[in-house]
Amino acid sequence: MNKWLKLLLVIVLFIAVGIGGTAVQKFSGRYTDLNRKSKLVSTEINDSATVHVKGAVKNAGTYTLTEGDRVSDAIKSAGGASDGADLDRINLARVIKDGDEIFVPKSGEDFSITPSGAVNINSADVETLKTIPGISDTLAQKIYDYRAQNGNFENLEDIIKVKGIGDKTFAKIKSYITVQ
Repeated sequence: MNKWLKLLLVIVLFIAVGIGGTAVQKFSGRYTDLNRKSKLVSTEINDSATVHVKGAVKNAGTYTLTEGDRVSDAIKSAGGASDGADLDRINLARVIKDGDEIFVPKSGEDFSITPSGAVNINSADVETLKTIPGISDTLAQKIYDYRAQNGNFENLEDIIKVKGIGDKTFAKIKSYITVQ
C-alpha cells in the first residue's frame, strides 16, 4: 500500500506542476502581448515640433512637423532648397526639436555668424571663434578641437565641456553664441 500511495502522490505532484507551469506560461504570454500592445500605442502618439526654416529655401517660414523628423524633412516642408543653396554645410540628418531654427546657407555665404551677430559654435572656424568677447586664441582652438572630436554642441551649455571654459566664461559668452 505504501508504494501505491507514493506513486499516487508523485502523479498528483506532476499534474500540479503541469497545471502551474501552464498557468505561468499563459500569464507570461498575456503580459508579453500587453507589453507589445502598449509599445505600439506609445509609438503611435507623436509630439509635434514647430520649427523656423529660413535662408536658401523656396518658402521660408514656420512649419509644424513630427518630433523626431530630420532637418531634411523641414527643408522639404519649406518647398525644398532654392537655387544656390549649400546643403553640404548643414547636417540634414539632425533630428529636429520644437523651437529649432534651421538656416540653409547659400554657396559662399558665411553662416557661422547669424543675423543677430551670434557666432554659431557648431560651424565657426577658429578665426571666427576668436571674435567672441572673452575667447582667446587658445580657447578658440580648444572649442574647434573639441567639436572635431565630439561632434556638434547640442545646446549652449555643452560648451562648458571644453577644458578652460567654466561657468564664469560661459556667463560672459552665452549671449554671443548659438548652436543653430
